[in-house]
Amino acid sequence: MPAVLTVSDIWEADKKAEAIYGTSSELHPGVDYLINNSHSHYIGGHIEGTEVASHFDFENLWSSPPKLRNSFKKRGWRDVLAFQTSQPMHKVHQHIILKAARETQAHILIHPTVGTTKAGDLDYYARVHCYQAIEKYFPNNLAMMSLLPMAMRMLALKKRYGMPLLIKILVVHIFLSGQITLRLLQ
Repeated sequence: MPAVLTVSDIWEADKKAEAIYGTSSELHPGVDYLINNSHSHYIGGHIEGTEVASHFDFENLWSSPPKLRNSFKKRGWRDVLAFQTSQPMHKVHQHIILKAARETQAHILIHPTVGTTKAGDLDYYARVHCYQAIEKYFPNNLAMMSLLPMAMRMLALKKRYGMPLLIKILVVHIFLSGQITLRLLQ
């Protein structure tokens, strides 16, 4: 048994797609998932005895937040810029990331999401190979990569503040995404 949940909350899901995604069209992958795949009720509470999930592919690229923080400390990295994407990286991404890192005097965490994406996207194996290929073109000891096992639900721009909060757990100071850039408070 990987964990025990002591239930303290039960609530009905709020399926207001327009408020979450900025659209109610089921052609949007997040709306489609919300309407057709999410449950009507959810539970929450205290979790004990969790085990780290096992990954059998790209084993050296899966890092927990404590492991990442430790890696930053061992490398002597004080300020870290996280770049999050669910799409293959290209030269323009590299240029933007390097420019932001220079301007903020930060090291770089390439932190791509590799969960479910929208129909027609490259599978995550191909995307990870793209990330690995471009990572070689960053200066030595300036960047590292860790995969984020989370589905991209294509949230409306104003709702994306949850991602930087997740990244903040990693002790990352700057967050870059394809559509937004946020400076996080230390």
